[in-house]
Amino acid sequence: MDSRGYYKLLGVSPDSSQEDIKKAFRKLSMQYHPDKNPDNKEAEEHFKEINEAYSVISDPERRQQYDNPGIPGFNFQSFGFGGAMGDYFNRVVPNFQRQRRRNMPRKGRDLMYIIDVPISEFILGGKEEFSVEFDDMCNSCSGKGYKSSKTCPNCDGSGMIVHVQSGNGMHMQTSSPCGACRGSGEIGTEGCPECNGLGHVKAKRDYVIDIAPGSRDGDVMKQDGLGGIGMNGGPPGDLVVKLRMRMPRAEDLSEEQKEILVDLFV
Repeated sequence: MDSRGYYKLLGVSPDSSQEDIKKAFRKLSMQYHPDKNPDNKEAEEHFKEINEAYSVISDPERRQQYDNPGIPGFNFQSFGFGGAMGDYFNRVVPNFQRQRRRNMPRKGRDLMYIIDVPISEFILGGKEEFSVEFDDMCNSCSGKGYKSSKTCPNCDGSGMIVHVQSGNGMHMQTSSPCGACRGSGEIGTEGCPECNGLGHVKAKRDYVIDIAPGSRDGDVMKQDGLGGIGMNGGPPGDLVVKLRMRMPRAEDLSEEQKEILVDLFV
């Protein structure tokens, strides 16, 4: 079958309306229903394929993915292959897609903080030094928590578990992330000593930022590339700082400073 195999199975065209698809499905499901074809394995298999096709192209989101196989999340089962070939695509190709996504470069974590700045620096400008502590990705294991792994035996490396439900002569197939590997398709065999298997480590950074004269309370400053470590060669995250005005205590001001403040704000 070509990439429009599901439409052919239901005897409709790719531009058919949802109502036409529904009518075609009802007609075929009655024709090939196991109750009307007892001991007919061929009819039973065709009935399953019809249900599979309808479950995809009757759902607007899944139909869009099926019609546009280049977009992320496309299920290669949508090519309409059945039997062993369908099992192969359903197991191997999603695993390849998932593996490719895992290996794609990812931007590091953005760090967002609020810092207190004296009112004088809002007016005259200045520099603020501060330190932050945060959980950053372990660079040694790229955040996985392990240095070596094996294919998850529970999902055969696909990261998904397929569930088949039968009832009233209908067969519905759904999938969900594998609980054993948390959808990654692999299980660690040797923990990362750097992060003790956590996938992240405690990090401490010292920063110095310039406060421009005339800044306002609540201004947000962004420093590109000063955030967390990127994954798989991806760029680091950003540092985002919100300025919060720190008012001086009256007892800490000289009479001259008090007069200046009165002239500025009164």
